[in-house]
Amino acid sequence: MTEERWSWIERELRRDPPVDPASIDRVMRQVRAVEPRTPAWASFMRWVVRPRAVMLSPMHAAGALAVAAIAIVISMAALGHPSPDGASRGAAVRPSGLARRDVQFLLVAPDAKRVSVVGDFNDWNPDAVQLRRTAAGVWSAVVALTPGRHVYSFVIDGSKWVPDASAPRAPEDEYGQSNSVAFVESGS
Repeated sequence: MTEERWSWIERELRRDPPVDPASIDRVMRQVRAVEPRTPAWASFMRWVVRPRAVMLSPMHAAGALAVAAIAIVISMAALGHPSPDGASRGAAVRPSGLARRDVQFLLVAPDAKRVSVVGDFNDWNPDAVQLRRTAAGVWSAVVALTPGRHVYSFVIDGSKWVPDASAPRAPEDEYGQSNSVAFVESGS
């Protein structure tokens, strides 16, 4: 090919194709129509955590720091943390009448090598409760839970989070993860 032919090919490749503005508008309307809707609680949380500028006089700032320090000392004492002088000021209080109940978690995962259950009852820690494999790839664990509503999920092989197919679903969390709900009745 000649140099002139190569130049023509290069110009043609660099040239922007003609675009109909009406087609761009039509596509953008369709994109906006399927825009995901943000749940009200997510909008509220964004509003709560949004940084704001706060102007305080030195006197007001000192007062706010004093109130925060008092609140921290009181909460540490209520939770049984030692005070700055080393003396314990109390113990953690568990609500009376909330006897724990055993709850069995089951998952059928024949190809899994390791399964754990995570939830609000173990701070979502995948190492806290490991399930044991039984016959035919059924994994099982019994966990003592306080009465009430608990949100949980299974973790397969340390990385795949799956909800319990046999339990009610919780609303998706802020990470888009689907979880399950266990309702534990109080003992009689």
